[in-house]
Amino acid sequence: MSTYLFVDGGYLRSKFAAYTKRYYNLECLPDLAGLDEAMSGQHGSKRRDIEKIFYYDCVPESNPAAASPSSSHSTTVRIDEQYVSEIRAKPRWHVREGRLVGERARGLRQKRVDILLTVEMLSHAFAKNMSRAILIAGDDDFTPLVNELLRHGIFVELWSDRLAPAQHLADSADEFRPMRIWFYWRLMPPEERTKHPFPDFHGTTLLPPDDLVVRCGVSRSGLPIMICKTSDLYHFVSQQDLTKRSHARCADRYVLETLIADEFQNHELTPKRWEDV
Repeated sequence: MSTYLFVDGGYLRSKFAAYTKRYYNLECLPDLAGLDEAMSGQHGSKRRDIEKIFYYDCVPESNPAAASPSSSHSTTVRIDEQYVSEIRAKPRWHVREGRLVGERARGLRQKRVDILLTVEMLSHAFAKNMSRAILIAGDDDFTPLVNELLRHGIFVELWSDRLAPAQHLADSADEFRPMRIWFYWRLMPPEERTKHPFPDFHGTTLLPPDDLVVRCGVSRSGLPIMICKTSDLYHFVSQQDLTKRSHARCADRYVLETLIADEFQNHELTPKRWEDV
């Protein structure tokens, strides 16, 4: 049961850049050394062994005046040959490069990356080199590819951004895995993860008694909700009767409020509005 992983590098970089900008106002490239752990989930669920990883991307020309690739991914952090060389040097990793076309003044765009990825996935399927394919991508144009892989008996697992999944592509795959806050946080460089510890938002605990309410509001379900500050953390709290329960905690208030907007958007605790206290 061979498993191959195929990564649309431009898509992954774009979504990662949007996350780091939104949460931490950072501009950095994903550290792909953390990809295995990112895909294992926050609680360390065991991943199946991946025998080969194929990474598809374009490297801008060395002239510093050249524009970064614009592409449909709107990547904000450009890569260079060193970054790609480091990926290429990793065991099991194989880099496939497209090329950049267009005018510098209007921005360059990627070409041939999607075709390279499609041809290689189909080739491995036809040769029966793999029984399971994992795809990190978010373009509905890959839907016919997934359908053809399924027709040849390949189990297809799709990873795509949780907040903006390609719905037809997600529906076509055997299994859809959302790329969410843990996934992106684990791809941050180690020094940035040290500066910005991962917020805790799994499980519900009673709020410590030394809380200070800094924002309050009402949830969709009518419960009083609030942001409370304790000695070293901000908490997202709901109150029922006189009991306050903390649903998420973080040292950075802005990160906590962004987390609430992203992760609780379809939850009964979603705030209708906030008011400062």
